[in-house]
Amino acid sequence: YSFEYDRSGDLAKYEDAMAACSTALAVDTLSAAANLAVGRVYEWASETADAKRAYGRILRVDPKNTNARIRTAWVLWEEERPDEAETENRPVIEMKPDYYRGYSVLADLFRMRGRLEDAIHNYKRALEFAPNEFYTLNRLATCYNLQHRSTEALEIWQRAFAIKPECGSCQGIG
Repeated sequence: YSFEYDRSGDLAKYEDAMAACSTALAVDTLSAAANLAVGRVYEWASETADAKRAYGRILRVDPKNTNARIRTAWVLWEEERPDEAETENRPVIEMKPDYYRGYSVLADLFRMRGRLEDAIHNYKRALEFAPNEFYTLNRLATCYNLQHRSTEALEIWQRAFAIKPECGSCQGIG
């Protein structure tokens, strides 16, 4: 139950995605995969309450579902509830201490709040488990750049764009 989506606002894509997800949920209302897909569609449409309900269905059955926790954290961030977003994401690290996404998402939440040292620490921790994860590298470089640590930023961006050269122009590098 996955789909590719974008935020272009294309209503037909939204309706198609929701129809596919509704069909999947009709077969199994407790399916984690179907509820994750439904939640993502609701996020896409900025319907955060419905997204949280979809993720909540998963967490009621499986409180250790890290994907549902991460998505819930992002929805809480979108609702401008950063403390709750951080609280929702922390168990991901406790449940899966070697899962890079737990650290990367926590770092994102810190970065977006201007807590750059905390963000850098957690991006580095994420990279211990996924050393070639492009987005984590890119965001770490962004933190260094925001701190005017351009040599470190450039080193990390070079690593990132060696992995995904087509994104070199994203930051004006390359």
